Amino acid sequence: MPILTDTYSMYYALSFYEDVMDKVHKLNDFPHKGRIVPEMDDANVREIFVHRIELSMKFQIHPLS
Repeated sequence: MPILTDTYSMYYALSFYEDVMDKVHKLNDFPHKGRIVPEMDDANVREIFVHRIELSMKFQIHPLS
């Protein structure tokens, strides 16, 4: 197995970061996307997956003034 270089690691870290940010930006348009976290029993706590990583988030909807 080749030794990982900083460039190799940075490439995959950046790729993962971009995938996470892409999912987060989509939540602006679809805040109820993702499944309700069963352990939380709160419809405002959702989870989405990026690759095999589970990301949980809580959202609040504020009325427009």
